[in-house]
Amino acid sequence: MNTKANYSLSGILALLQGSNLSLWSGRIQVIVGVALACVQAVVAAKAHWSNPDGSPVELPYYKPDDKF
Repeated sequence: MNTKANYSLSGILALLQGSNLSLWSGRIQVIVGVALACVQAVVAAKAHWSNPDGSPVELPYYKPDDKF
């Protein structure tokens, strides 16, 4: 997962987490909140173990030359 996809998915999950307060109530709200938090943890772990281009951190990351 590259950096842009990670930021996009994290933002969507954060929006869903915030809207969770108004969409459901009671026990369902807790279940949805825990499920979204688990998905956010998986996304964060995946981002932690990958370079900005999506390659594993074991490989060296070289920033591409964006010079025109």
